[in-house]
Amino acid sequence: MQKLIFFERILLIRVFWTLFFGGTLVNLGCSCRALKNL
Repeated sequence: MQKLIFFERILLIRVFWTLFFGGTLVNLGCSCRALKNL
């Protein structure tokens, strides 16, 4: 039971980091594109 909770926590953290980094990368890409258009 304890192991399942631990695994679930790792999965949640991994999903959170993927979403966070994905959003950051998209924002950086948009910023670079905006700078190139200037």
